[in-house]
Amino acid sequence: MNVREKKPTRPVWLTVVSQSAVEGDTERTEFMTEGDLVWEGETPCLNYQETEVSGMSGTTTTVRIEPDKVSVIRLGTINSMMEFEAGSSCMAVYKTPLGEVPMSIDTRQIEIERDESFGPLHVHLDYIISSNGQEVTANTMDIEIKERK
Repeated sequence: MNVREKKPTRPVWLTVVSQSAVEGDTERTEFMTEGDLVWEGETPCLNYQETEVSGMSGTTTTVRIEPDKVSVIRLGTINSMMEFEAGSSCMAVYKTPLGEVPMSIDTRQIEIERDESFGPLHVHLDYIISSNGQEVTANTMDIEIKERK
């Protein structure tokens, strides 16, 4: 494929599994949803609508998957931009109907499984969220991507 040739948008099924651990208590959320795999140049992006299961109904999520960095952008009832890059930290602000929540995200690990002909197949993020200098939660997020036919 010519580098300048636009890659087609592909309808996909996304299985999203999030886990948060706070002082030994673990909360796990899993949901499956329809989404789209779109391309910004050579960068694959996943777009999907959040549901009641995630607690963010009314929010559109975009997951931008670069070679060594993953960005999660949410717009709607929840607004945020989180960047995950192994071994680094970023500041983020979660804007909710109840107010803003500032946080620091320390990324411990990123794993991205790819298929040359399709694009990303699996994204794994392992990170810690801190607020006011105190660790709040240890988290993982896994996104499984399958073509929807």
